[in-house]
Amino acid sequence: MIKNTILIISFIAYATICLSQTAEELFNSGLEKAGRGQYKPAIEFYTQSIQKNPLNTKAYFNRGIAFSNTGKLPEAINDYSKVIEQDPKFVFAYNNRGVTKSSIGDEKGAIADFDDVIKLKPKYTKAYLNRGISKAKEENYIDAIKDFDIAIKQRTGYAKAYFNRGASKSKLSDPNGAIKDYDKAIELKPTYGGSYYYRGFEKERLG
Repeated sequence: MIKNTILIISFIAYATICLSQTAEELFNSGLEKAGRGQYKPAIEFYTQSIQKNPLNTKAYFNRGIAFSNTGKLPEAINDYSKVIEQDPKFVFAYNNRGVTKSSIGDEKGAIADFDDVIKLKPKYTKAYLNRGISKAKEENYIDAIKDFDIAIKQRTGYAKAYFNRGASKSKLSDPNGAIKDYDKAIELKPTYGGSYYYRGFEKERLG
């Protein structure tokens, strides 16, 4: 009985504190929780911040990230869409929504979002990488390689772009090209384990 009473009092005190906080303070509390990897309480704080200020774009965006980190991908997509509705030039919302769409198998939707990122910010290298990955998932390896080429041109030390370009070259039966890209990925990032495995596979194909 005493324990239940303490819990009720604690909840009332917590609720009172939340009610007295501004939307910005609640948002900052959400950031603090998210920074510690505590995404569920972070979502609660972001939600309360949004309730106090429905135009709080950054709260929707960060709640979307928290939803993604807890596996709630449709909810994350909804939040990124809300951000874009409020701010059509919010580049990172398009990118995050594209990545999340790709995670649920909506590659066409993902590519459309990455297209928008590139229109808004042509030098955002990660968008080319992400679009290339989605194109590769659709087995459009030639266009995927074109995107990886751009990513590598913009960032010469981009191991992930070399790795993915190697994977696409492998699918196009270009083992020598694939090995060369895996070599570069390993040179840039020796801990990139997948590169060793797939490079070995291509070498075996060559005999």
